[in-house]
Amino acid sequence: MNDTEGKIAKGYPLKTFDALYHVGEMNPGEKKSATGLPVTTEPDAWKRMWKLSGSLYELTKENHAFLDFYRLTKKEKKEIEKWGLEQGYLKITDVYRVSWYDDEYDRNVTLDFTNKEDAEKETLECGYSARVREVKKYETTAKMDAKVQYPSLSPSIAIELLTTLFADEVLHIDGVWWDKNLNIIQLSAPEGSICPSKIPEWSKHLVG
Repeated sequence: MNDTEGKIAKGYPLKTFDALYHVGEMNPGEKKSATGLPVTTEPDAWKRMWKLSGSLYELTKENHAFLDFYRLTKKEKKEIEKWGLEQGYLKITDVYRVSWYDDEYDRNVTLDFTNKEDAEKETLECGYSARVREVKKYETTAKMDAKVQYPSLSPSIAIELLTTLFADEVLHIDGVWWDKNLNIIQLSAPEGSICPSKIPEWSKHLVG
């Protein structure tokens, strides 16, 4: 991250790493997902969780920075959301939220649907504790769908995807990081996304 980028990103929570890993094939500069290159610090867990095969790459870069998604304050999230609305990446929409308590994982779970019938159908599959309520939520626009090349995005991931665009277009940093707990049973592991514009700047070494 150069001095200019450092000033722009000042105040936002950032993370750096000695090395990151990508599982799968990769060509220099290739965009591997909707908003960038998926990377992790736990490649073995990723392989087990998602039954991934293919090559293992180690990625390194000096003076890099990732926006730490789970450490964003409410104010910072509002700033990102406001930017998304101003840029035409987001719109406010009504969604139908299904909530229930999952005995297997011992936690509350929520899913959002744009169609009430789909939400009610989900309650039948989730058990007696499932409930549906109508809430206001952000949804991606056609402009954002085209930008990330990932049509029909779920409202539940709209803000996460917007944050990757904010990291690239506003903060000019390498990407976004989700510092999830490592729990293979619950399909959880730390993960990040390197912005497409930054992928060529990373050194890539085949290690497995």
